[in-house]
Amino acid sequence: MQNTISYEIEEKRSRFIATAFFIGEQTEAKEIIQSVREEHPGASHTVYAYKWGRGNTKLLGMSDDGEPRGTAGRPVLEVLKGSPITNILITVTRYFGGTKLGTGGLVRAYTRAAQEVLSHTTQVPYVSRETFSVVIPYNLHREFRDLFSRYGVGDLREEFSEEITLQGSVISESLRPLMRDITELSKGTIQVTVIEE
Repeated sequence: MQNTISYEIEEKRSRFIATAFFIGEQTEAKEIIQSVREEHPGASHTVYAYKWGRGNTKLLGMSDDGEPRGTAGRPVLEVLKGSPITNILITVTRYFGGTKLGTGGLVRAYTRAAQEVLSHTTQVPYVSRETFSVVIPYNLHREFRDLFSRYGVGDLREEFSEEITLQGSVISESLRPLMRDITELSKGTIQVTVIEE
């Protein structure tokens, strides 16, 4: 399958094979999951989680596939939710090694497998960004530059006149926290304008 990355870890002789798939449509996930299960007929479990969509519209899904509830699909989903990457499906196929891991051990193993495969992705899929602008007084210029640096604001443009107009873009998931910090920094006197593209 194209646009896939796999990574395998072992925990107490159980094998966890994590595979990341970049998906163009959310409906592809079901077919891919079935295909992975067919590839590994001797596996104990094939759990999955996906995140699909752009901007504020995200579809999330997951399955523990028979593992104790919340010990498999949920940890994989939490890894995805913590990543700016979207339109991605991660499956983790487990071959039982004979030793039970317990709920904590399962959570750690599935989390680690998902983190490892995500860290080895070489293709950068679409990451949703929002463009915004603010008009600030000169005395807050340095503080805003520092704030924007912390949030990874890109494509920053500055226009200097009576006040400074700053325009940049930020990962969509960071827009609300950034707006909150702008309100706090300016004591509510500066408004953020989101620019629709």
